[in-house]
Amino acid sequence: MIKQSIQAGGLKPGDRIDAEDVLSAKYGVSRITLRRAIELLIKDGLLIRRHGVGTFVTSPRLTYPLIGLHSTRDLFRAYGWTVDARIVEWSLARPTREERTFLQLSPSKKVVRFVRCDVVGGMAVGVGQVVLPGHLAHVVDRKSLTQASTYDLLEGKGQIRLAGGRQVVRAAGASDIVAKLLRVKPGFPVLVLQRTTFDSSGVPVEWAVVTYRHDWVQFSIDLSRQPFGVAFIGHHPANS
Repeated sequence: MIKQSIQAGGLKPGDRIDAEDVLSAKYGVSRITLRRAIELLIKDGLLIRRHGVGTFVTSPRLTYPLIGLHSTRDLFRAYGWTVDARIVEWSLARPTREERTFLQLSPSKKVVRFVRCDVVGGMAVGVGQVVLPGHLAHVVDRKSLTQASTYDLLEGKGQIRLAGGRQVVRAAGASDIVAKLLRVKPGFPVLVLQRTTFDSSGVPVEWAVVTYRHDWVQFSIDLSRQPFGVAFIGHHPANS
């Protein structure tokens, strides 16, 4: 039925499937049976329901490699996808205790904060909540952020050499703020990257929490076998 049509290419990513009454008549099944089948296809990631709009065939997931330092724009460009980066908040303010800790700032310093919503093909797929030292406000001004990634701006306009970062990945439920931007219900399953980026001198230049829809992004990492003692240095539960 629907699954076979997707696999055969009759239904393509982004296509909206017909209404339940149309499909029920087409396949000769009850609407209850059809509804259960659609729920299973949504659970399997083949369909996605956009509340108030309809049910659509999902696009292929973007595979995010957990090796190397990449911007979201870098990854989407690699897939040939065009990203519409919408800056929904931007401010220059005093840092919170948490921001001071991650960016190694004194209380007297300021930070620039912004919230970015990444939209692909009309679908909001990711939200970046980003904080940088205040002296970089002119580098990551609101207009520039709609045209280039934070990393491109830091390396180009800011002439900062980025060296690497420290990143933690976790699964979570969408917060109220993120849910509103992604147009999903609070608690919707999301994948979260929390990352601190450093320049070539080891100074933190960005702290970001980037959230992706679980049905659009998946993570991958290449692994090599390591002795137990080597693999867990710095990762003992007591140090977490």
